[in-house]
Amino acid sequence: MKLASGEEKIMLHQATALSLNEEGQFVHVLSIHSDISHLTPRSTNDISFINIKGGLSFYNVPTETGNFHPKHLKA
Repeated sequence: MKLASGEEKIMLHQATALSLNEEGQFVHVLSIHSDISHLTPRSTNDISFINIKGGLSFYNVPTETGNFHPKHLKA
């Protein structure tokens, strides 16, 4: 993220679905954005899906294709 001053910040985006509709689409989502510039000098476009109820989680999934296929990934 670039500030108006031109300074670059590294941001962590975390989100969790709070409710879904009948088709399984998100209705309400809690999103948190945190400045983590002090933790790392560079950013990544990878994404992780972490199951907080003990199910399968997927870490550092590449986003180049814009598609997520769990069967093609290692858990």
